[in-house]
Amino acid sequence: MRNGGDGDEAEVSASSRAIVDLIADSAVRAGAAAAERYELLDRLRVIAAEETGAAWTAPDDLAWRDLRAEVAAALRIGERAAHTQLDLARRLVHDFPRTLAALRVGDLPEIHARALVHESDGLSAPSLEPYEDQMLRASGLGITRFERLAQRVRASLEPEALIERHREAVQERRVGLEAAPDGMAWYGALLPAEQAVGAAAAVTGLARALKVEGETRTLSQLEADVFRDLIIDAAGVVPPFLPGAAVVPSPAARRPSRGAAPGARSDGDGSR
Repeated sequence: MRNGGDGDEAEVSASSRAIVDLIADSAVRAGAAAAERYELLDRLRVIAAEETGAAWTAPDDLAWRDLRAEVAAALRIGERAAHTQLDLARRLVHDFPRTLAALRVGDLPEIHARALVHESDGLSAPSLEPYEDQMLRASGLGITRFERLAQRVRASLEPEALIERHREAVQERRVGLEAAPDGMAWYGALLPAEQAVGAAAAVTGLARALKVEGETRTLSQLEADVFRDLIIDAAGVVPPFLPGAAVVPSPAARRPSRGAAPGARSDGDGSR
């Protein structure tokens, strides 16, 4: 059995450094490839605009949909993602050429370039250059801190843009359903932050009130059950509520309340 000494440790250390160097080199090459892809995407967009009239300002037109489908097939992504790639390429090439150059030489990771572009939404043309200046100087930050800085820089340059962005975002409020593994699914809503925080606090408060002696569900399980019951079993009645129709107590409303005698049922009007 060979005794590991300083020589072995030095050999392993040198090998590790070599691998780290290779990883860093691969990241630079990936950035260069990404920059080339964005340049090609924008060149394709310009050609399509000249030949077919495809315009990013008219995303529902047939010409743009054809371009989007062509890009989606080439990149093996969905058409929505292809639209995002085309828009990102346009903005990098025309609005943020220095960011594209930094990506090309490995000075800025692709994820940072995407964040820089995304967080600039709503800024006027004169603010784009000072925004890019400050963000490129912060290229060494982790992505989370980089995104937060971008939001602060954007707000400092044009405070009124932040208000307008919120107004526009409120118009995009919606609910969403997303499949999850093992027969589960996520269901939620995109809401103004203060409303979402208030809703979460209400659900947690009701769940904590149910966490009494003998309750075996965890707080997380109780929160999920409260959320479900508030939507499906709201007011203890079965939706839909048809005008003139009799109110039908929900199954949960018909269950005995905690502490009721065995066999007891709630009243037929849905009260517990």
